[in-house]
Amino acid sequence: MKNSIMTPFKVGLVVLGSIVSFVIMYSVVNQELDQGEGLYDVHAVFNDVTGLAPKSKVQLAGIRVGEIDKIELFGDRAKVTVKLQTRVKLLKGIPESEKSTFFKNGATLSKKSASLLGDYYLELTPGLQGEEIKAGERIMNVPEALGPDRLFEQLDKIASDISKVTESLANTFGSPEGQQSLKDILARLQEISATLGDFMAKNSGNFDRIVSNADAITEDVRGMTSNTRADLKTILADAKQITREVNFIVGQSGADFQDGLGTLKHTLARFSATLDQLNYSLQNVGEITDKINEGEGTLGVLVNDPAIALQTEEVISDVGQLVDRVVELKTIVELRSEYLVSQSALKNYIGVRLQPTEDKYYLIELIDDPRGRTRLLQTTTLATDPNLPPVVREEQVITTDDFKFSVQIAKRWTVFTGRFGLIESSGGVGGDLHLLNDDLEIKLDFFDFGEDVFPRVRTTFAYTFFQYLYFVTGADDILNDETRDFFIGASLRFNDEDLKTILSAAPSPSFN
Repeated sequence: MKNSIMTPFKVGLVVLGSIVSFVIMYSVVNQELDQGEGLYDVHAVFNDVTGLAPKSKVQLAGIRVGEIDKIELFGDRAKVTVKLQTRVKLLKGIPESEKSTFFKNGATLSKKSASLLGDYYLELTPGLQGEEIKAGERIMNVPEALGPDRLFEQLDKIASDISKVTESLANTFGSPEGQQSLKDILARLQEISATLGDFMAKNSGNFDRIVSNADAITEDVRGMTSNTRADLKTILADAKQITREVNFIVGQSGADFQDGLGTLKHTLARFSATLDQLNYSLQNVGEITDKINEGEGTLGVLVNDPAIALQTEEVISDVGQLVDRVVELKTIVELRSEYLVSQSALKNYIGVRLQPTEDKYYLIELIDDPRGRTRLLQTTTLATDPNLPPVVREEQVITTDDFKFSVQIAKRWTVFTGRFGLIESSGGVGGDLHLLNDDLEIKLDFFDFGEDVFPRVRTTFAYTFFQYLYFVTGADDILNDETRDFFIGASLRFNDEDLKTILSAAPSPSFN
């Protein structure tokens, strides 16, 4: 009964959320440029305006402050007239020479690519020095943008390199021999671990008995040699005395008796030599057993040190744990795309989650953000010319289209997961709340603590429609009014067993 009520409720909740997200996105996308503060026109001359059109947006530090009014020919170049909000003040800068067309620290207007699909906009920087640019005047600094041809040439080169790498991997692991080799390696590891485990389980008692018997043998040998050493010496001394007396008797006897006892004399001499060798051997045996009992040499350590058996068991246990970790490791790949409403552009993610256990994982992500990375560069110069100010400070707002990275460590407790590390190339923390049997995830991230007035806060709602497909919506940069944005998108998440096999079978890197 409970499931029959909850299922329609879940479907209705998702439909209602989709309708609200669509209404918000439609209202923001169709919002015209705010003319409440008034607008004024300025223009600039471009060598190439491909991809630009009237009503294309003009941004300052990622915020829309104007739009293109018209585009017309200016000789063999293009003249672009833009409408800007009156609160945006532009400075001409200082010309480097009388005939120079570049003005140092002046306002710039450059063409930027919002995506690889040919969507372009104009990026504006206000300048730091010089007179204010009035309505109808020209912005002199127009940096040349990186054209799509150059970009696609670089992409072709990267694709060629990737093709070589994939071809090498295919030759190594894609052939039947390579696949069979990987299977044989994993099978051998499992057989070895199983064999070692069985061997230790079956023979642990035998090892204990061997060590006990060796201790008993050395103890018996030491007792025997210590107790009979004096008796052996006495016997040898008596044998030598008897031999001397027999020699004396033979010497006093006649020639016949001497000849008759010749053989006996020789035999007794050999017996004396044998007894000497026996005494020397017994002394060596006593010294050897003493050294073994004291733990000297390899045999002494093996017999007397019980840690060797423990270390052998630890090595076998470590091998078994290593094989178990490789088998249990999950490599979850996630592909996510979000449509940013205010930016009118797509934000793309590709990530790999390495999950050794159910309650812990390591997340690595590569992000293509249309907002790019914006940073403020400040330069202070001490002037020696008395006609100039003693200290000149320059500020530059630099926005690049570099990729962003995320590297996080996550730990889960029941329905909550905590994360920390790098979030979009800056330090940050985050948390996930798992509801509805993990079908609904609510994420909250805090990062970019030094980039704006308030840190960047992002909340995300992800609902599972199918086994691998997620519906995603939420808000980004909630605390900052000028850069706040909403998004809606989809995510594909799946466990890639082939990637785990490649990672486990790949050789370790060498730094020799």
